[in-house]
Amino acid sequence: MKRISKRLLSLLLVMITLVSIALPMTAEAAATTSTYPIVYVRGRRTPIYNKNGKQIYPLKTTIQDKLMQDKNTLMSAFSKSLLTNNWDPFCDALYKSIAPLYAELVLNNNGEISNGSYHKKSATPKKKTSGYVVSDYVFEYDSRVDPIASAKELQTYIKAVLKATGKKKVSLVGRCLGTSIMASYFTLYGATYVDTAVFYAAACNGILPIGATFSGHIQLDADNIDKYANSSSGAGDDFDEFVKALVTLTNQAKLLGVGTDKINSVYLSIADQILPKLLLATYGTMPCYWSMVSDEYFEAAKSFIFKGGTKKYAGLIKKINNYHYNVQVPLSNTLKKLKKNGLKIINISKYNVRLAPVFENCNIQADGTVELSTMSFGATSANIGKTLSKTYLKNVAASGMSSYVSKDNMIDASTCLFPDNTWFIKNLAHTAFPSCVNTLIYEALSSKGQFTIKSNKSFPQFLEYKNKKLVAVTQANPDDVDKEETSIVSSFLKVLITAFTSTFGNLIKIVSGILSSQ
Repeated sequence: MKRISKRLLSLLLVMITLVSIALPMTAEAAATTSTYPIVYVRGRRTPIYNKNGKQIYPLKTTIQDKLMQDKNTLMSAFSKSLLTNNWDPFCDALYKSIAPLYAELVLNNNGEISNGSYHKKSATPKKKTSGYVVSDYVFEYDSRVDPIASAKELQTYIKAVLKATGKKKVSLVGRCLGTSIMASYFTLYGATYVDTAVFYAAACNGILPIGATFSGHIQLDADNIDKYANSSSGAGDDFDEFVKALVTLTNQAKLLGVGTDKINSVYLSIADQILPKLLLATYGTMPCYWSMVSDEYFEAAKSFIFKGGTKKYAGLIKKINNYHYNVQVPLSNTLKKLKKNGLKIINISKYNVRLAPVFENCNIQADGTVELSTMSFGATSANIGKTLSKTYLKNVAASGMSSYVSKDNMIDASTCLFPDNTWFIKNLAHTAFPSCVNTLIYEALSSKGQFTIKSNKSFPQFLEYKNKKLVAVTQANPDDVDKEETSIVSSFLKVLITAFTSTFGNLIKIVSGILSSQ
């Protein structure tokens, strides 16, 4: 019966995961500023309006709210499917509950807007000659469309900023999905108008939750839920206790450990039946989301979602192939060449915040949304709660690269694409952008030459977010987290558990009773 919890919970979770994957970032002012005007390419969450001017995104009715509204229908369909061994009623009910939320947001089969929905364009750049901060020039883009199309708009905006400021170059700061726009920009235009590029929590190389979801590799494991709950912040918090209680309850109900081959095979097919349909009704038609599918998952994701509909979605597939194979795959080489020719590059990655326990390899180092290896362009790390092995550390020492290993022995930065220009912040979740991070960014952007991990002793390569400040990482237990300042538990898991237990809590007893009677 293990597959029941894995597949059913995964189907309910996937949409909430995608909605929460990139939250808005508010960058506070810092003490220092940049030499060049900063064009900030934000992450996802730009408001979208329908053709009548009504805001349709962010969603007014959340997925969890909709599940609550439709809980009686969903419960009835689930019970019917469970008893008849025909899962069409439940899959149909789930689709009818979620798909309408995105009816005005989805793009057409070519991955283009065809219903008149839109985002508001970037404000006209203001005249300013010094003291630049990230809030001065914010590039707005539609987080649904082709990143390459947005990069063309970015070029126009950069030229407008240069005209307003009288400068010859800008600095680009991109966060999460914004780095996909930056990657597209550098592929199209090089760095003629860019002095420094800052990648913050970069998604341009892919995000495991997106890739795993789009390719159908989603799963749930009781042990990992337990680890996730036990690593969360706020000892004694009601939510922490609730998660732990849920894991215990689920195991006691034997929904994760007992079952038959027949039931396992049924639940194994549920995701394959409904997930592609749900994705094409929500995020699967949006090229920007495809830009966050890594090479590891890309071809499998196309096969999983489009199945026999490649001709129908030929226009969309052409767009996502173009970004993937012409931007993402060669990106490392693109950036190396640009850096060699004078572009300054700064990468700020984060770690020691768990991914939600519904994806394979969920214990790898991450910031709660993006895994460290892709975010940092190749850092080597131990899993959360672990350290690099003694043998590995010995080999690093023998190669003379020990200075690139964090004092907590969790990260080896020597394998990064730009090891001297990559910083790591411990215990800072993906959605957070405190003012102390801006201080690091402005220090780098005000540097006359390429800012490195040795340029300023106040900003060593490995930092920890603690008491609203960045401090040097010290030798410590890998699970040692500042419980007051760090938000480890992702909000989407909280709403999932609330939605699931409210909708299906009574069914736990029903299912448990059916199993115990077999």
